[in-house]
Amino acid sequence: MPRSAREIAIDPALWKGADPAARLAGHFSDIVPWSEFVGFIHQRKEADPTAAVAGFRRIYDRYGDPVLVALVTWRGKASQWRFPLIGWFTDPEDGERYLVFEARLRRIGLDTGYAIRDGLYLGLSGVNEGPP
Repeated sequence: MPRSAREIAIDPALWKGADPAARLAGHFSDIVPWSEFVGFIHQRKEADPTAAVAGFRRIYDRYGDPVLVALVTWRGKASQWRFPLIGWFTDPEDGERYLVFEARLRRIGLDTGYAIRDGLYLGLSGVNEGPP
């Protein structure tokens, strides 16, 4: 794992719920499934009708650390919002590893972490196979 990331300890006693979103909500106050990013953008559509998520892709930063990139249309401009890796954890029920990316964009009220299953991250298209 990258030198800048850290393993996040999971307490199996708090890891309860029918799906990953429920388990995350019961354990963390500031980490949500990566799929909730789309919901965040849809909430902003009332103020900005151009707001949309075109998709996600994965890249690596110049140190070789994973980065989750959201392809977003915002205020009429297409942009790539980069979320750096801050840690990872292992699901105590199924052993799946999740990567946690930091999403801090205070100007639009986004300050959270997004968890994505390692396998899903690796399956995203548009990867750079090494540092840019």
